[in-house]
Amino acid sequence: MSAVGEVLAERHYIGPEDELAVGDRWLTDIMGRSVAVFRLEAGWVAYENVCPHSGGPVCEGQVRPAIRGIVDARGRLTDETIDERSPRLSCPWHGWDFDLATGVAIGDPMRRLRAFEVTIANGKVYVQL
Repeated sequence: MSAVGEVLAERHYIGPEDELAVGDRWLTDIMGRSVAVFRLEAGWVAYENVCPHSGGPVCEGQVRPAIRGIVDARGRLTDETIDERSPRLSCPWHGWDFDLATGVAIGDPMRRLRAFEVTIANGKVYVQL
């Protein structure tokens, strides 16, 4: 029995685990809410398809690797490198970038994507709202 006011999460079937390759995403509707499920090298993440900056369809944006600056002992930028292990999601409306693994905005760490739990059971992918 649940406590008064407690909201129980509902688990929703998304699809078979082997149908989504690392680096790909599913965009789906769950109970009237647009949700994207991403398969990363490190696992699975799911986010509501709403950018916290301006409400844009963030999960429909481009996924690309992070670019890291290389600085010398004086703190001057000397070069840049591409970090394939840290994908970024860029909102198609205004270009806000988010760390795909955490949902945290790169330019404003106080903002983040609304995340949902992803579980895998018997080769099937589920999202809990």
